[in-house]
Amino acid sequence: MKILLFLHAEHSTAGRVGRILTELGHQVVEARPCIDGCLPIALEHADALVVFGGPMSVNDPEMASELTLIKQFLQHQKPYLGICLGAQFLNLAYGGQVIRCPTGQVQMGWHPLGERDRRFADLDWVYQWHSEWMDPADEFRVSCRDPQGRVQAIQNGVHWGVQFHPEVDDEMRQRWLDRAAHKLVGPGAKPADTHVTDALQYEPAIEPWCKKFLIQWLSAKTG
Repeated sequence: MKILLFLHAEHSTAGRVGRILTELGHQVVEARPCIDGCLPIALEHADALVVFGGPMSVNDPEMASELTLIKQFLQHQKPYLGICLGAQFLNLAYGGQVIRCPTGQVQMGWHPLGERDRRFADLDWVYQWHSEWMDPADEFRVSCRDPQGRVQAIQNGVHWGVQFHPEVDDEMRQRWLDRAAHKLVGPGAKPADTHVTDALQYEPAIEPWCKKFLIQWLSAKTG
C-alpha cells in the first residue's frame, strides 16, 4: 500500500510507526503540508493516511488548511490513523471538540490506561505528550480511556485516533527531551529522567502491540 504520512516539524520523523510500516512492505511517503503546503502525491492516490503529533494546536487558524486536507481524505473511507494531534484533527473533522483542561492538566511521560477494549488489552502504560483533550463527536466509539476517564482512543470504521504516542522510540524520545524539556511543567508532567527510566519497564509492550494494530488497521479488520 502507498501510505501518506503528515509530519509537523522540519526535523520530525515517523519513528516506530514509519519503521514498522516499511518493514511490512508498504511504501511510505512523508509530507509536511503545514510547513510547505505541498503534497508529494495526490490525496486520492494514497491508500492510507497517518497524521502524527506536533507542537501546535488543531484550533490554531494556520492549521485550517491541513484540516481541510484531512476532511477530503476521510471522504474516501480509506484507513486513517491520527496520533495525538492527528487524533484531535480526526475528532474536529467529525464535528467534535478539542479543549484545554481548565485546571492546567497535561499528560507528559508514561501514564496508565484505564478502561479499554480488546485492541488495547496488551497496553497498561503508554507514552504521552499533550496538553489538550478530545470531547469526541457522536459518531465515534471511544475505545480507550485513562483512569480519570479522559479519551485516549476513538474509532469509526477504519478511521482511528489515539491520544498517546506509540511511534516514539528511544531516539525520538531523547530528541523531544533535548528540545522541549522546558515544557514539562504542570499537573501530569513527569520529570524528564522518568521518561527514560520508565521506558525500560513499559516500552517492551509497545512494539508488538503497534505492529499488530497497524496490520489489523490496514487490513480493515478493526471494526
